[in-house]
This record gives sequence, C-alpha cells and structure tokens, in this order.
Amino acid sequence: MTIRLLLGAYQPHIYDVLFHPPTPFTAPRLELQQKLNIGPNASWLCQHPTHKDVWYAVFECESKPEVVAFSIGSKAEGEEVQAELLGRVPASGTPCHVQVVGGATGLAIANYYGGSAFLVPLRPDGRFAVEPEVLTTPNLIKFTYLSEEEPKAHQCVDVPSKGEVWVVDTGNSGVWRLKLTKDKDGLASWENGGFEPTAFGHAPRQIIVSDDASQLYTLHARSCLVTHDNLSFPPDHPQRQVSVHDINPTGHHVDMATREPMSMPLAAALTLHKPSSTFTATVRLLKDEPVDAVAFFTLRADGTLTRPGIIRPSRGREYRGVGFVGDCFLVAGQDDGWITCFAWDKETDKWEEKEFDPPVRLDKVVDFKVFR
Repeated sequence: MTIRLLLGAYQPHIYDVLFHPPTPFTAPRLELQQKLNIGPNASWLCQHPTHKDVWYAVFECESKPEVVAFSIGSKAEGEEVQAELLGRVPASGTPCHVQVVGGATGLAIANYYGGSAFLVPLRPDGRFAVEPEVLTTPNLIKFTYLSEEEPKAHQCVDVPSKGEVWVVDTGNSGVWRLKLTKDKDGLASWENGGFEPTAFGHAPRQIIVSDDASQLYTLHARSCLVTHDNLSFPPDHPQRQVSVHDINPTGHHVDMATREPMSMPLAAALTLHKPSSTFTATVRLLKDEPVDAVAFFTLRADGTLTRPGIIRPSRGREYRGVGFVGDCFLVAGQDDGWITCFAWDKETDKWEEKEFDPPVRLDKVVDFKVFR
C-alpha cells in the first residue's frame, strides 16, 4: 500500500510524495514525485472535505502574504500533474494556518503578526465565493490587547458542536471563540463570541478540542507544556484545570512556579490520531542536543491523558512537520530536513523508529497532509 502526501514547506513549492509504510520484511520509503510550484512559503495546507482535488495553502511571508485555492487531481505513480490555481485572496500580516469550517461554507485563516483571523466564504464546489476586493469587515476580525504582548493568531479550529471557530492567540494566551453566521447574501460570516483563557502556560500555540467542546488540550510553546482544561467549569474554578504535562526529555524540565522551561526550548506541534487515541507533542531547539524530542500520550475514554512517553529520534532538529499516516507517525526536522518514521510495535507496545531506506531529507517541511 502506498499513500500520497502533500508537504507544506518554507519553499517556493509544495512537495508531492509517495509514502511506502514499513512491513515485517521491508523498510519504509518516501519517494518525491514532484514539486508543485504554488507560491512562496506555502507552509500550511488544507484539503476540501468533499471535493478532494481542491486544496488551500497560506503563503507565510511578509512580502506578499496570500491564501490560495488550487486543484490537483489523482495521478498514476510517476506521472506529473500540475496544480491549477482556482483563486487567491490577500492576507493581513503573515498567514500561518488555514482550515475549512462551517460545513465547508468558509475558509478560516489565522494571521500571526496581524493578530487577526479572516473568513473567506466558499462556494459548494470549494472555490472562493466572492472576489478579493469584496472581502471586508466582518470577514476580518482583529483581536484586542488583553496583556502586555500583542495578539498573535496561530491556529483556527472548527468546532461544529458550537457552530464556532476557535482561534488560538499566542500573545494573549487563550482562544477566541468566533460564532459562524451568514451575511445578507447568505454567505458565511462570523462575529466575535468572546475569549477563553488558557492561564497555565505561556504562548499557547496549538489546541485540540473534544467533539462536544467540553475538553480543551493546549500546547504551550514557551513553556513546553500540554494542559488539559474542562470547559464545563469557569476559568477560576478549581476543577477547570484537569492536568499539566511537562513534555521535555530527561535533562530538561519546566519550573512549574514560573512555568518557564530550562534552556528555553520551544514546543512546536500537537496532533491527535483518533483511531488509536494517540496524542503527540513535539519539542524543538533543545539546547546542546543533537536532536529534539517527541512526547506521546494516550487519550483515555474519560478524556484524560496518560503521562507522556518521550522519544528521541536518531536525527532531526526543530520538529514542525508532523502527522499520522496510516499506522505510522512521520516527523520532519525543519532545520536539517531529516524525516523520521515511527510505527507501532505490537510486541513491545511502543512506537518504534523505522529507518527510511534510503534516508530522506526535504528542506523546510512544516506540514504533512494525506491526499485522501
């Protein structure tokens, strides 16, 4: 079985690759099929949920920040298929994340340095529903200062059970809840529905929300912590905070009094593999270390997390591109380009590293997406 992947990167292209998972007799392989010249720093990707050939990408740059829709169909192995541009809209202040929301009626974009979020209405076929010059307020919501740091929007998460989009604000240490609505023409719009603080930890970067929106799991970049909050309780309630987990490897730790990590590493990516209830969180830029680290959790049936197990891959620095692919977990070192594969070993009941044959390096990868 082979699995097609698109890899977002800080490059002028997207990588189109084939992943061959490991077997009891063969090592995993990753084959570069082609480089899709989408645009500069097409870092974060998103696939339309029903029109599988329609994709979206952010150009994470200050010179010409944009969001594009493009189409790329299925292909035979070894065949080159060029991407077709379907539309583009200008962004405000370094877009870094994009997500289809509201039952595929809109596309939510997080603008990091702009401290804002932007909603682009979508047509049923996945194309942008309006021309760029028509996109005005309330499509763009700029967040207010709630602390000494400026707002920095880093991620948009669709929360269907609430009819909302939750936007992670790294500067304000919390989540903005944006309520999805419709404008006078019946197109997707939104309004600010308030702020949800994530008080324990510094610089929330990515979140995972339970299906009923009662449980919030947060990766704190500057604290290297994963926290679990029960949102059934108000922020100041003693039962609000369920657990706090230090995701640093041995020799590094977080001072829980200040919530500052030793030697200032940074947490980078939080992922959930629903079939196996596996959480992963990556730590990058560990001081005086040749490689960084990945923490693995198990999500219990009651919504709580097990204590993390820490894995140190054999190579790789600054893990940004991470993702579950079939029964495997792939992680890319943004700095050095090494890509590492882990597979679940049923005999040891652990994630085990599986060496690519041949070893794989792809520059500046920050996002893995399966072409479903």
